Amino acid sequence: KNLPGDIAINFNFKDENGKSHQLSDYRDQKVILYFYDPDCENCHKVSAWLKKQEIPADIQVIRIVADNRISAIYGLKAMPTIYLLDKGNKVILKDCTPELLIETVQQK
Repeated sequence: KNLPGDIAINFNFKDENGKSHQLSDYRDQKVILYFYDPDCENCHKVSAWLKKQEIPADIQVIRIVADNRISAIYGLKAMPTIYLLDKGNKVILKDCTPELLIETVQQK
């Protein structure tokens, strides 16, 4: 599912303010999908580290609480899980390390 080069599976989700969205709403921009569990200590560490990094302004960061439905759609095995999507929702990186994510987005 959602391998690099594939178009990411569209799904509905709520943002951190409770507003509903779907992934296809973001097909005109590059996107970092950051799936996390609010009770995950490692997720908090990675989130704090990512906030200190320079992410180009043309990349939208979407933080999503990974519930059972989303975990099933995306086959999430661990938290956090990070994806980088190009325009058109094409998967560039799947389940990458935060370091690889930052290295990749800063090259473009």
